[in-house]
Amino acid sequence: MTTMEKVLVSPDGEHVYEAVVDKSNRWNGWLSPRFTLDTVKQIAADCRKLIEEFGPAHQDEIRVIEAPELSEISEDGEELKAAIVLHIRWGDFRSDGPATCATVVEPGEDGRYAIGAWEWTWSEISPNISERGRYLFDFCAAALREAVWYEAQPAPGDPDLTPGREWEQVEDLNLDVNSVVLEQREAFMQTCAAFISDNAEALNDIPAERAGEAFWMSARGDDGIPSRSLLALPDVPEETRERLHASAATHRFGTVHLDGTTVSFR
Repeated sequence: MTTMEKVLVSPDGEHVYEAVVDKSNRWNGWLSPRFTLDTVKQIAADCRKLIEEFGPAHQDEIRVIEAPELSEISEDGEELKAAIVLHIRWGDFRSDGPATCATVVEPGEDGRYAIGAWEWTWSEISPNISERGRYLFDFCAAALREAVWYEAQPAPGDPDLTPGREWEQVEDLNLDVNSVVLEQREAFMQTCAAFISDNAEALNDIPAERAGEAFWMSARGDDGIPSRSLLALPDVPEETRERLHASAATHRFGTVHLDGTTVSFR
């Protein structure tokens, strides 16, 4: 029986994505992860940046083509997006031709896409903060939950005109980095990653979720809640708390907006 696990994976130790994997399904020791469509879009955006930097001969391209007007709603109320995912191997274009160097990646029964399966050197990212992957992912998710709970502005037409959400609702949303609108996701993660990198030694003994939610309140400065900020961390020396709080205050975000399960900053 196949056992799928939810993990963070990376093809190069730098770009990190959430995926599900069957750890027994390996190619030369590497994993073959499966991704949601939103994550595939992030992979596509990252590939495009590498192509712009190094050229298409040295970087595969992932391209997502969508036709929103053809999307449907399933019997379970789930949106079935009309999308075609292409994996283009430009390095093979001259030798193999377009018909062979480009393939359509079809979603599985779970709706996920196997990007670079049995081709790319996908590996699981360790939870250890020295490798940053899992810590960053959990840190970002906690910061988002705190942001939405405390100050999310309503979407147009939302009858609840007060900022913030009930904590029970926030928990039901299951927010993570993929909840941030695509064009802002990388900037949000880079900001959180910069804070973690600047304060790695102090954060080694602080759980990612606690640090993430406290980071958000400290980043709000005088607008935050001191008792939920980095200043209130238990079992952390006062000098360290103050240093973390001051560091977080240099990372400001715009107004938080929640539209369904999508978070944006304006």
